[in-house]
Amino acid sequence: MNIPVRASFTSGLRRRQVHVSALAAVAGCALVGFAISVGAQGSGPRGSGASLPAAVYAGWAAAYQKDTGKSIQYTPTGSGAGLKALSEKTIHFA
Repeated sequence: MNIPVRASFTSGLRRRQVHVSALAAVAGCALVGFAISVGAQGSGPRGSGASLPAAVYAGWAAAYQKDTGKSIQYTPTGSGAGLKALSEKTIHFA
C-alpha cells in the first residue's frame, strides 16, 4: 500500500498529513488482517459505519478481492449505526 504524503514547508501541516497517513495505513492493515482471518472461515467480512471512509474502504476491498478472490462488504450507515450493529454482532467491523 502506497500512501503519498505531500511535501509541505509548514511543519504543523506536515505533521497532520503524516498523522492522517499513518492512521489510514493502520486502518488499512487492520481491515486487511481482519479480512484474512474472517475470509479463512468462509464468508467475507461485513462492515458498517461512517460514510466518510467508505470510498477508501471500497478501494482497499477491490484490491483485496483482486488479490485473493474474496470480498469485503462495507455499508456506510453512519458511525452510530455501525457501532450499534457491531455491538449486536450483526457485522464483523465498524
